[in-house]
Amino acid sequence: MMREIKLRAWYPGYTAISDNETSIPPMMCDVVRFEKTSDYYDTYVLDSHKRTGSSLFAVPVYRVESDEQQSIIMQYTGLKDTNGKEIYEGDILKFETTVLISKTRGEIKEVAYAVVKWVHQGFSLDCVSEVRLRTLSIDRGEVVGNIFENPELIAR
Repeated sequence: MMREIKLRAWYPGYTAISDNETSIPPMMCDVVRFEKTSDYYDTYVLDSHKRTGSSLFAVPVYRVESDEQQSIIMQYTGLKDTNGKEIYEGDILKFETTVLISKTRGEIKEVAYAVVKWVHQGFSLDCVSEVRLRTLSIDRGEVVGNIFENPELIAR
């Protein structure tokens, strides 16, 4: 079975340098189109996750064109977290486990955080917390943010 190929992008924003331009804030976007514009660069058309309008007619607040030098493109893993949310490269996952210390002292809950990374030909988890759980399965974690919008989660 083939996994669904989806991409998203972190767009770092744009600061207007004249009155005729509009500043665009940094944002996470869906990649809606990809174009090969030259031998050296690819262009992506990005729609912001933030939308306006009613749910039936909602449109992205921003649609921008960006090349691979400006934006960071991330791939969908084909997996979902414990809540059914799609897991992408760059996501921060939270893992919880209960550890039995002893019959008299009881149990403690341990929490670990890991970043989803693309390594060689597959996805990997890079544990970024002091707590190291014995096994981390990417589909047993909960997406709690990403490395661009929530860097404080990996600075633990």
